[in-house]
Order: sequence, then structure tokens, then C-alpha cells
Amino acid sequence: MCCSARRASSTPSPFDAEAARIYGRVAAAVIAAGRKPRRRATDLMIASVAIAGELPLYTTNPGDFSGLDELLTVVPVTRPPPAARPVTPSTRTALDPRQATSVTIR
Repeated sequence: MCCSARRASSTPSPFDAEAARIYGRVAAAVIAAGRKPRRRATDLMIASVAIAGELPLYTTNPGDFSGLDELLTVVPVTRPPPAARPVTPSTRTALDPRQATSVTIR
């Protein structure tokens, strides 16, 4: 399946035989970069699936994939800030139990 077709599909990419073969190259690249592959096995499996599918890897933790620059395109993504929750008398009570006696909730 080509890159754009896989991207457009909603089915997850499996860790198949091709990804398992690539995992060896990925682990070797991590070792060559002076890092330990055992501690990041899951991240390396994700990277292997992306390489097998010829896909970029979007992540909020690009440092987890350092040393794989020759094998993989890592696209850093920033997390959106948490939505601000408006403070109303009812949420003020929930946020600060000391306010419970001075706030009337109807």
C-alpha cells in the first residue's frame, strides 16, 4: 500500500514481518547513537512500523526517536494547551472546598 493510501485509511498499521525485520536496523541505529534500545522497545516498534509503511512519524516526544534520522522522518507535534475551565460558583466549590460554605448553588 502506498504512503498516501495508508495515511488515508483508518486501519492501524500492524507490526508485521516487514516491521520486525526493520526493527533490527532501528535497534542498531539506536545503539550506534549511544542509546539503549531495550528501554524504548515500544517506541522502536512504532518507528519500525512507520518505516515499513514509508510513513512519517508524528510525535510529541521527538527525542525518543533520536538517532533514527537516516531511517525515519520524525515530525514534532506540540500538544494543545488544556482548555480553560470557566470558574462559576459551582466550579469554584468543586475547585476549592473552603468556598463551599459561602457559595449557594441552585
